[in-house]
Amino acid sequence: MPPPAQGLVAIQLPDTRNMEPEVREHIKLAERALALVVKELTTPADKLGEAYGLMGEIYQAYSLNSSAKDCHLNASQLAVKDFRCVYLLGKLHEREGEAQRAISYYNLARNLRPDYLPLFVSLGNTSLQLNCPDEAESFFRRALELAEAVYGATGSINHGALVAMALAELGRCDKAAVWLKRMITKATEEGNRELAEKLKAELNRYERVPMSPGGWHNLFRPDTGTIIGT
Repeated sequence: MPPPAQGLVAIQLPDTRNMEPEVREHIKLAERALALVVKELTTPADKLGEAYGLMGEIYQAYSLNSSAKDCHLNASQLAVKDFRCVYLLGKLHEREGEAQRAISYYNLARNLRPDYLPLFVSLGNTSLQLNCPDEAESFFRRALELAEAVYGATGSINHGALVAMALAELGRCDKAAVWLKRMITKATEEGNRELAEKLKAELNRYERVPMSPGGWHNLFRPDTGTIIGT
């Protein structure tokens, strides 16, 4: 898909032939929608950036990382204050083992949203990949501060579990377990059996084997910091 303006990159449409028919159709519909927006010369830059960003998220959801990266790059050029596309570029580079580039994008994202909790967990884990434990600890401490503040304001199970995650990243495993047990009790009292079971499974795995940094990430969506399945 050719770029509509100078400074943008062409999007290499991924090969979806081996994907499930429903997934392939979802991607093709989104590609057609983006193509229509790109062809409309009067589309404002911020709207065009939103369209590229949405396409990038769809590609990223299906692990079509190269195409996702190009979309997010265009989105970041068109909507310079769009936190999400910059943050997701960081996630893409982190998952591909490009820790230094990931850090660069995370720092750009931090300038846009200095209070976004999952960003500091990502910064901490990526700093560990770069063998920078002191920097990682400072990021995890900031994540803990934010999680405790948000939980104090909302009292939600989701935010309480985020406190546990931040404690675990700091190696404070006993306190992390205490927090997670509190959230399990709260979920049970609220009748949210599915969430309670999910948290119990995580707690059981955690208590059997000490978790490595980033080990709580199978419980959380990396982009929003919310519990998977809620």
